[in-house]
Amino acid sequence: MLRKPLLLACLLYCTRLLAQQNLEFAPSFRNYSTDQGLPQNWVYNILQDRKGYIWVSTNLGVCRFNGYSFEQFPDTLFSNLTSVMTGAMAEDSRGRMWYVDFQARVFYIEDGIIHPYAYNSVIEAQKGPTDFYHGLMLEGAGEELWLVNNNGGKVLHLWGKGEFEHVKHPETSRFHLFEKNGKYQLAFQSLLDVLVDTITVTFNQDGIIQTLDLKAPDYNNAIGGWFASSIRKDGWLLCVSGKVYFIQAGKLVWMDSTLQRPQAVWVENNGALLVGYVNGGLSSYKSLDDFRAHKPDAHYLSNLSVSQIMRDREGGYWIGTQQQGIFYCPALSIGGAVQIPALTGKNVASVAYDGANKLFAGTEDAQLVEIDLKNKKWRDLPPSGNNFLRSLTYEPSNQTLVACGDPNSFYENGRWSRFYTWNSERTYTGKLSSYSLCFSREDQSWFSASRFNLTKFSLHKPLELTFLSKRDQNLRFYAVLKASNGRVWASCAKGLLEWKTGTGLQAPEFEHPAFKQISLDIAELPDSSLVFCPKGFGVVLWKPGTTEVTVIGKNKGLSSERVYALHVTKEGVIWACTNGGLDKISPIGPNQYRVDNYTVQHGLPSNTVNDVVVVGNDVWVATLKGLFRMEQNLPAVSIPAPIFPKILVNNTLYSSESLRALPHDSANLVITYLSLYYRSNGEIPYRIRLLKPGNDTAWTYTKQIQVYFSNLRPANYQFEAQAQDENGIWSPSSRLAFTIRPPWWATRWAIGLFALGIGLGIFGLFRYRTNVLLRESRLKEEMLRLERSALQAQMNPHFIFNCLNSIQHFILKNDVDSAVQYLASFAKLVRGTLNASVEGSILLEDEVNMLNNYLSLEQLRFKAAFQYHIEVDPALDREHTLLPPLIAQPFVENAVLHGMKDLKKDGLLQIKFYPDKGMICVEVSDNGPGLRPEKSNGTGISLGRNITRRRIELLNEQSKQKEISLTYSTPESGRGTTVLIRLPIQQTHPISNDATKLENAHH
Repeated sequence: MLRKPLLLACLLYCTRLLAQQNLEFAPSFRNYSTDQGLPQNWVYNILQDRKGYIWVSTNLGVCRFNGYSFEQFPDTLFSNLTSVMTGAMAEDSRGRMWYVDFQARVFYIEDGIIHPYAYNSVIEAQKGPTDFYHGLMLEGAGEELWLVNNNGGKVLHLWGKGEFEHVKHPETSRFHLFEKNGKYQLAFQSLLDVLVDTITVTFNQDGIIQTLDLKAPDYNNAIGGWFASSIRKDGWLLCVSGKVYFIQAGKLVWMDSTLQRPQAVWVENNGALLVGYVNGGLSSYKSLDDFRAHKPDAHYLSNLSVSQIMRDREGGYWIGTQQQGIFYCPALSIGGAVQIPALTGKNVASVAYDGANKLFAGTEDAQLVEIDLKNKKWRDLPPSGNNFLRSLTYEPSNQTLVACGDPNSFYENGRWSRFYTWNSERTYTGKLSSYSLCFSREDQSWFSASRFNLTKFSLHKPLELTFLSKRDQNLRFYAVLKASNGRVWASCAKGLLEWKTGTGLQAPEFEHPAFKQISLDIAELPDSSLVFCPKGFGVVLWKPGTTEVTVIGKNKGLSSERVYALHVTKEGVIWACTNGGLDKISPIGPNQYRVDNYTVQHGLPSNTVNDVVVVGNDVWVATLKGLFRMEQNLPAVSIPAPIFPKILVNNTLYSSESLRALPHDSANLVITYLSLYYRSNGEIPYRIRLLKPGNDTAWTYTKQIQVYFSNLRPANYQFEAQAQDENGIWSPSSRLAFTIRPPWWATRWAIGLFALGIGLGIFGLFRYRTNVLLRESRLKEEMLRLERSALQAQMNPHFIFNCLNSIQHFILKNDVDSAVQYLASFAKLVRGTLNASVEGSILLEDEVNMLNNYLSLEQLRFKAAFQYHIEVDPALDREHTLLPPLIAQPFVENAVLHGMKDLKKDGLLQIKFYPDKGMICVEVSDNGPGLRPEKSNGTGISLGRNITRRRIELLNEQSKQKEISLTYSTPESGRGTTVLIRLPIQQTHPISNDATKLENAHH
């Protein structure tokens, strides 16, 4: 009784194995939802602006995506808490984004701030009780607006200062396809309020409104879903509640009521279509005819409502849904993850190609499938019996698929077999397990690298098992290769070794550090060079017989230096499977190679790549998370140069234009830079530098999108940034030039003014000093002149004649003593006067002696008609006190000539020298007739006094105190005259005074 159910189960299992299923691919979509910062998962519209930003309208307002994060802007009117419908977002000519919220309010975003439209009150007044606007069209920078709603199919046109009109179309039409500047919106009114057999559609054709009557859909079977899309020139798809109409040149071409309800269409340049459905996901069609025939080429995102499809300037696809936000795919055409249950999301260990039409893939736990590439079918293979799968190898010469692992299994003629090892006594020892196998077509044998030894065996002759590493038993081997020249190479814990008949394992003929490391795979290039992957070295190329070794590591662009497997094409291209992605190493010259990287940014399910094979233009990649197919030649896309969205100077926001000239205290600068390149998923390498005077202009490499500069000095700067794509190609440079101005006192004009001021100051000081010196020189010259004049005044001819006459008189009287005395006094007076006229000052002692000599002569001349007294206060040091020369002599002479002139006797002349408050006072008094007007008769009497007065004025000009004075007074008795001269006390050094005395004594 149990045999029948068991037999039935076996038959069902075999049927499943033999059944082939369609081969499908799922592009590697990247999902952005509220988990990544999207405001709401219900997405209506997706646009890319002229800068490259992605704008998204959702059920909770508008946001902007920069590749790193979603930005919502400061909102004081709560516009980002209401819906922004599918067509209610548009960019104006100035790059500002406009949108209409669900409350029929218009806003625009500029410099990160939301601004309300100036005439929202006009829109509010025209809005019906249930109106909302689902469409917005702009002219220029918002000078004209057109708002489209679903209440009666109205189009509201606004311009100027709140002026408006309703765009007219036939009142009978339920749908109006309004077109402006190559863009269009569908205005419609509800059809549920009245049952009709036909619906009227109006549309603009060459500026003329045309009308078309269509059969109305069955509203009992399909509700909602009004949609229109431009398919080709003058061709439109119109979807109304589940019925699809194709209209071209104003005529209905075909109508289909069996299609699902589409609500988004994207038309490729080659005519292919991407169609998004309500709760039906996304389908691709090769043509409009396939769409009409219900023949999708592929289907994605099942059970989701696709509301928007947009392709960016990189060729990436943005799919908006009403349940899970946005799905992004770099390029649908490059392939996708293989949709096979045994492989989906599994660790696919290996993939093999039979060289014709079949591909084999297996997971780490030995679930194996066969893929028919020609017919795009797949089927499960029977269990191989492997506990663990390391690699798959297909040998075309005997059409054998080998599952290398624990144990090894061989698939021939539709069944699996295993190889059992025997010892020399034909005793069974176990199943053969290997890390790697390679086939020798010369003797139809296999080489096995296992964890215990290196062996050679024949699949159909079990007794021909040969241990090639007898001296190295229990040595772990990882890879083995029989080269085209017959040489056998193996990798073990000792590194790279060669096996030779008779001598066993030997190291290469010369040493290299890469030869000492474990390699997990060994391959051969068309020129017989070896390619292997030592740990820590990446990929190494070496041609046996030479000493030239080429190492390709991360420094040359390799994703990782941890390489798991290698695949070499007949063109010599090396594919390296790493834990950082898949690398394509292409020769471009002698010992020169280009490295292209393929990672999750290209859609790979995982960056851990276990194996790869190339079939034509397709690359099949076994990864940690499934099997992936991609085209070898990906669409070339240049990464855009970075932009500078945010610049802060001392925590103040600046634009790139206002940044050009900064004040001197702008020492702290924060620059945000980013490339709007969405393939890299926010993992973009940048290099930046700040060019300034004296800088070495070295690049700084980083993945940060912000840089901080502190303590910048005044100078001209240029900040430069570049972004790198996934292939290692750098974008054009973006440059931000700015100048930190010096403080006003350090500017050229200020420095020039300072220099001019200093120059003028120096010149003024020079002129002032020159004038002072000239003035002092003039003063000195005038003083000397006055002193000479004083001398002349004192030594006037009349006085000299009188003196000589007196001497003659004494000689004639034979009064020799008096004559000698008179002559000696006269000689002393003349000599003293001459000395005084040469020196700028004389000692008080000399002044007193000169006065004594003069008065003694005058006393003799006037026959003793007067007496004189010279008093010097003891407080004055006669030997060290200085006086201007001949300062008192004119007044003494004046007192003698005028005061004593009419006296026969009892004349008295007194001369006093005394100190007073730091001054020396010279007082000359007589008892003559007193002061009376003088006549300038040219005799020099009043002239000497005037000369002295002028000398006192000049001395005052030279003195800082300016306290030198000359005063005349009359005693209380009413007779006589008193002259008082006040002079500053000047002292001379005692030595100088002694020297003067010695000089005078010598003379």
